[in-house]
Amino acid sequence: MGWGAGDLRYYTHYGENAFVSGGNLVLRAVRTPEGHWTGSRLHTKGKKEWTYGRCEIRARLPLAAGAWPSIRLLPAAQTYGKRMWPDNGEIDIMEHSQLFGTGMPFGALHRAAGSGPRGWQAGRREYRESAGDFHVYALEWGRDRIRWEYDGEPFSREYPRSEGDGWFWWPFDQPFYLSISLSMGGTLGGLVDPVLGEAVMEIDWVRVYR
Repeated sequence: MGWGAGDLRYYTHYGENAFVSGGNLVLRAVRTPEGHWTGSRLHTKGKKEWTYGRCEIRARLPLAAGAWPSIRLLPAAQTYGKRMWPDNGEIDIMEHSQLFGTGMPFGALHRAAGSGPRGWQAGRREYRESAGDFHVYALEWGRDRIRWEYDGEPFSREYPRSEGDGWFWWPFDQPFYLSISLSMGGTLGGLVDPVLGEAVMEIDWVRVYR
């Protein structure tokens, strides 16, 4: 249940939770008759991992109260420190939380120098159009800085390697893999709409340039 963030979703291999429809990858969180939630988290660990490059994802996010969609890069191995997380880092290409208001996706970093609520924030981008439309979330990950984009426009901040010395500040010089998930409730999902029966996240395409 969940993944360390208090969310309400059980990961499954059920076809109703992750499937392809109309050429899009669909992640679907479903409320069971008992009131639990099932869902899927898809990742490329062991299949595709890389260090540095540009990553673009065209996605449509759920706007239902309590839904917590995320697109992340996670470390493939424990290279630094005594803890896998946050010592080896996490790059949040996009997260969306109802706690910050509908239509406000954001980017963030987690590392030993600060994680969770103390993680580094790239800022938020307010949707120009309907939040329920498809949008492109992109990340430029270089040797000296990391920057975020939403529909081709940069977020308010970028993270320079000069922010601090060593892996404590910059564990982002090792292979990472892509992880896409749809959580319900928890730290950033907040209260789930009690009458909600499902939430859906769609991925049109993922592109990685190196």
